[in-house]
Amino acid sequence: MKAKSPLQSKTTMCLLIIGCLTGAGILALPVQIGIAGLIPALAGMFALGACMLFSGMILAYEVVDSRDDLFHYPTLFGRYLGATGKWVAIGANALVIHGLMVAYLAGGAAVITRFLGKYNNLPLALMLFFTVLFTVILCGKRMIHRGSSMLIVAMWVLFGLIMYISQKHVQVPRYNSIDWKFFPFSLPVILTAYWYHGIIPNVCRHLEWSFKDTIKVMAIAVLIATLMYVAWILAAIGVVPLSSGSNSLTGAFRQSLPVTVPMQHVLGGKSFLITSLFALAALTTSYISMSLGAIGFHEDLLRHVIRRKRRELILAVSFLPSFFIALFFPNIFLKAVNLVGGVGIAILYGILPCIIGLIRSRRDKRFWYSVACGTSLLVFAVLLCWQTLVEFGVFKPHI
Repeated sequence: MKAKSPLQSKTTMCLLIIGCLTGAGILALPVQIGIAGLIPALAGMFALGACMLFSGMILAYEVVDSRDDLFHYPTLFGRYLGATGKWVAIGANALVIHGLMVAYLAGGAAVITRFLGKYNNLPLALMLFFTVLFTVILCGKRMIHRGSSMLIVAMWVLFGLIMYISQKHVQVPRYNSIDWKFFPFSLPVILTAYWYHGIIPNVCRHLEWSFKDTIKVMAIAVLIATLMYVAWILAAIGVVPLSSGSNSLTGAFRQSLPVTVPMQHVLGGKSFLITSLFALAALTTSYISMSLGAIGFHEDLLRHVIRRKRRELILAVSFLPSFFIALFFPNIFLKAVNLVGGVGIAILYGILPCIIGLIRSRRDKRFWYSVACGTSLLVFAVLLCWQTLVEFGVFKPHI
């Protein structure tokens, strides 16, 4: 078999990162930062997107430095921060994996019920969605890779169609609305939207451990994803009313729904089907990709903790917790995305990498690198504290 050229490898990895970025985040992003307004949305995206890219660079450097085909983040954090750092990373990773899987299932069920007009059948729709996804996963990695590739292509086509249809319905005055009070509540979802760090070891390995090529690919992918986010947010804010009943941004926020739900009601016609298919394609590809990480994570954890590796047990702990949480709390899409971003991702892919960066910078005596690590660490720590207070009900949105 002919080996891939360097350009083909870089392009493939770039598309892989973009596919990872356009998951639950792209469906939740316009709802919360759309309520905050266009200017706050862009400011938050560019600032936190830069912080997430920087933390990704820190992790990429460590992965390339190790050149380990079986690289695991908990092992990395354990090496720098001891047993405490390792178990904090394991706990945060479990939250990210199960939290996002809950969000994907809840979001998919919401899209299906709204499309069929059966609002009261959320549990049934969720069980149907989970059954289809789990069946695909059981078919093996070859089936998963083929199906995911087809869905990603379909998702891009549907995204283009939505952008084309939306431009006819945009109302420019809606871009003038700004709500700085709601702005802090929109920040955790931005972290989720810019999460791709779980596949960095895979990217480094496929680029033959070249740190320079990895950074280029990551930067280009994040830039392209950001442009997609900007276009998507412009369409959502311009098309969907801010507050006029259930089919609005505030209505979607109160009901914890993906932005495609109110958008399809506003656009109407054939776009009802197109937006539903786009949302399901995004959620399906994200869930399937996350499922592979979940299986690997629990397989490694069970092998080291209880020294058992039965496939049935691994599948049970990988899929059942998130399924039952979503089943008993189906209206949890946005809440799950916020919890994952503001707590899990902030810790595992924000705070811990920046601490490693600070340790490295002091060892190598790089002042400006130390400043960048310290600044990013402060940003992630503040977001973690904020989301923790929100989860305990200290701060509540005013809408």
